[in-house]
Amino acid sequence: MAIRIVEAPDSGDVHYGASGGGQTLRYTAHTTAGENKADIFLYALAGTVPFLNGFIRNDLKVDSKDGAPNVFTVTVEYGTTGVGGSDQPLGGVGSDGSPPTNATAPAAPNTPLTSGWSFSIQAPTLHITQSKETVDRAKRGGGVPRNFRGAIGVSMNGPDMEVEGCDVPPPASFTFKRTVPRANVTQEYLDTLSQIAGKPNDADFYFWKAGEVLLQSADGTYTQGEGWSITFQFGIEKNNDNVIICGPSAPGAADGLPAIPGPGVLTKRGWDYMWVLYGKTDVSGQMVKQPEAVYIERVFDYADYSRLEIG
Repeated sequence: MAIRIVEAPDSGDVHYGASGGGQTLRYTAHTTAGENKADIFLYALAGTVPFLNGFIRNDLKVDSKDGAPNVFTVTVEYGTTGVGGSDQPLGGVGSDGSPPTNATAPAAPNTPLTSGWSFSIQAPTLHITQSKETVDRAKRGGGVPRNFRGAIGVSMNGPDMEVEGCDVPPPASFTFKRTVPRANVTQEYLDTLSQIAGKPNDADFYFWKAGEVLLQSADGTYTQGEGWSITFQFGIEKNNDNVIICGPSAPGAADGLPAIPGPGVLTKRGWDYMWVLYGKTDVSGQMVKQPEAVYIERVFDYADYSRLEIG
């Protein structure tokens, strides 16, 4: 085989950008013994390195040049990912045209994850009927309300009790996203994110009070030479230190209910769940529902947001 390859003057262009970057090598190939494009492909593959300046070889093209039967252009592309978006270079690490090696697991939980890895972590959505604990409860008119031992959304139908439950997490009042760079991501860090997703903050975070922030999702992509880019999405529900429920009706009010004192003021953390127990009362000969008691339930465990390592 007699193939001669010469690197072109415009070879070696490098670019970086939001989607990563890459480098392009350009050559002119001359054949003297009737070699075809497949022969030139293997020759160029063996003559170029699988990794270059932090990039991975992911494409190699051989094209005819100016209609000449023995002159060809060879273009070798390097990028942030290898074959099929993986961390394997085109032609294999040995540059011999062999298929990529089989993927392997990380050597250890703290091994940095690189090309071929990305992640998307979401807060789980659940329907629950039982809280972690009843934080507070109050009865219309004072006194001690019934203790449902953490049951959520109770309604009474005579002697029978029905438990409606609730969906968690509920939609947030507002959300925000923050995209941050990160040098290394490990399996340990992914486990940390999955443990925090769907849990409110246990201490102040970005000037929001404990209990007001909930990590909804985290999505990460790796770029060769630049590391990881992770986008976090948080939901915000403000704490309320002035919850007034079952308040009295003014004498002669349009609802016709008697002026019964309410239970006073309660405090609700942002992501706690509040529900009202209703009873029936006679108003002008008609049975209508009225609030009897209010319950504030803690439906989440809380998490240490400093473990996110984003400030």
